[in-house]
Parts: sequence; C-alpha cells; structure tokens
Amino acid sequence: MSRAAALALAAAMATVAPSPAAGQAAKGKYLIVLQAGRSGAEGFSRATTALRTARELHDQGHAVAVVFDGVGTLWVEEGTRTQSRSKLKPLIDALTQRKIPWSVCEICSVEYMIRDRLKQRKIPLEGGQGHPSLVKWLEQSYQPLIF
Repeated sequence: MSRAAALALAAAMATVAPSPAAGQAAKGKYLIVLQAGRSGAEGFSRATTALRTARELHDQGHAVAVVFDGVGTLWVEEGTRTQSRSKLKPLIDALTQRKIPWSVCEICSVEYMIRDRLKQRKIPLEGGQGHPSLVKWLEQSYQPLIF
C-alpha cells in the first residue's frame, strides 16, 4: 500500500466513530424490528428476546426504538388489552415506562384487522400507506436487529 493510500485510510478510519472516553464503551443506536408471530414457542421466544433486548440496551444507555411489523403486530394487540394475561404485557408496558420509542406498522395492522382496536388504545401507528421506513432509521445511524 502506498504512503498516500495508508494516510487516506487512516484519516477515513479516524472519522468513522469517535473513541469513547477512557473506561467507557461507545453507545450504539439500535432499531428492534419484531416480526415474530404468536404461533409456537419459537415466536414467543423471539418476541420476548426482542423486548428484553430493547430494555437491556436502553438500561445500558444505548438509543433504542422498537417497531412491531408483519405478524409481530399481533403481539401488541394481545399485550395492550386492559385485562391481558399475556406474558409480553409487562415487556410492552416497559417500553412506555422507559420512554422507549415504539410503533406498529399501520398497513400490517390493517392486514391483521386490528388497526381500529390499536387506535382506540392510542397505540402509535407508523407507515400510513406503506410499511415504516427502515431508511429513516438507517439515516440516523440506527443498526437494525430483526426478530
């Protein structure tokens, strides 16, 4: 590698991300997309892991947001009912309690016929005539984690 190329590479690497302060890890930005369905143990496991990961990232000082997409929207319908006995209810409630931004894909809520119930509960819907924009989050340097 030529000296000029090495200098250019070193300069580029220096501008990618600032070094964390001594003894501190750099904090990241994460978008958790929950698409796992409710059928079977695998779907439940993926859903709980997604929401626990969001809580853990937030509690460790990372920026985090959650989008319920596809069949994953059904978890919100189930977990936000007043009398819900869903094991996900406390995890969904924790998003609001911790002020973690979260939303539900509006077009998917229409597809699964739950939009009106979610609107009545004042659940944040995103996407309008399309799915929520992944590009919006990528442009803000969020790393997507899809469950």
